[in-house]
Amino acid sequence: QDAKMYIIENYPIERVVKMFDKAIGQFIDKEQMNIEGYESEYDYYLDYGEGEAESEVIRLIADKINDKFEFDFDPKDEETDLYSFIRNKYDCLNF
Repeated sequence: QDAKMYIIENYPIERVVKMFDKAIGQFIDKEQMNIEGYESEYDYYLDYGEGEAESEVIRLIADKINDKFEFDFDPKDEETDLYSFIRNKYDCLNF
């Protein structure tokens, strides 16, 4: 519960959306995006992304939680309560 409150207090939606936007840039091929005529990185990612940006943001938040609360959390384990909480709390991470 403390970890969930920490997330709510320290990761407002605007911050998570910025993290997600930044992560999208790491997982797209800008040259291919331009060749295919996309103007928006977001639109290109929606068509070709496979959840990489969402997973990256969850990993970044999870790493902070691990450091702060000193417990092990595997962001790839979709069955964990905390993973589900993060994913469901933020629409942009709910892939």
